[in-house]
Order: sequence, then C-alpha cells, then structure tokens
Amino acid sequence: MTKNEPVLNKAMTTLEFLSQDEEACRLYKDRQKYLHDQDISIIAKASGLSESEIIALKNETS
Repeated sequence: MTKNEPVLNKAMTTLEFLSQDEEACRLYKDRQKYLHDQDISIIAKASGLSESEIIALKNETS
C-alpha cells in the first residue's frame, strides 16, 4: 500500500458519487467557483492589483 492510496480511494469514491448525482455535481461546481473567486480576492489583496486586472492577466495567459 502506498502512502497516497487512501487519498486516491477517497477521490475515486467522491468522483463516482458526483458522476451519479446531478445536484451533488452542481453543488461541487458551485463550491469550486466560490473557492476560485476567493483566490482572486486574496491575490488582489496581496498584489495590489484589482480583481479585473488579475482576471485580464489570467485571460492573457489562457
């Protein structure tokens, strides 16, 4: 058994659950969006850039 095996098993269980339940999938995506939005806010505070400037920079690199 590798050190990462329990983590991978949990991830697979979560993936199976989300793929079978549309509401759970929607809630997961909403949570990920919220966390992503929080990351932009944190970067803005740390860098002094506005959130729109950060988003523009992100779009330039995509």
